[in-house]
Amino acid sequence: MADVRSTTPNLGLIKYSRGHPVTDVDLATNMDTLDDAFQAVVKVAKGGLAAGAADAFAFAWQNPEAVAILVQRVIVDVVTAGGTATSILDVGVSDTATGTAADIIDNLDLNAAAVTDHLLVAGTGVGGVHKLGAMGGTNDYITGKILIEKADDLIGKYYIEYMLV
Repeated sequence: MADVRSTTPNLGLIKYSRGHPVTDVDLATNMDTLDDAFQAVVKVAKGGLAAGAADAFAFAWQNPEAVAILVQRVIVDVVTAGGTATSILDVGVSDTATGTAADIIDNLDLNAAAVTDHLLVAGTGVGGVHKLGAMGGTNDYITGKILIEKADDLIGKYYIEYMLV
């Protein structure tokens, strides 16, 4: 094995580890370890909620990653209520941007300004981790669909915490 000092003289602080020369193999191993640590980082996606009629989508988020992900938390922050007493939002995993599901949040009241965390709500989707396929694959969307009545005044955001599989 080549000594790093002979092949990469400008590495500065990582040329020595505990007083011993670091080899190219050591660097490759360390880079793999760093890559594994990066892959384990929790990422957060966020976006705005769109106002709309009944059966419109407040949001449709597609997994941006080339690999499957584990979604560990979904938060919906309704800043301004939708304006119709019976308007609700269902949030779930879907195969398309226009699919409907309620496996994450079921019947969120859109006529109340509030923060809803899927880990804390009762009903379908309470807690739990949801697996999404890689971008372009099966079940690679999370959608939020407005149901029952319109939510014309809706203003807010959604947050999706996930990690790579």
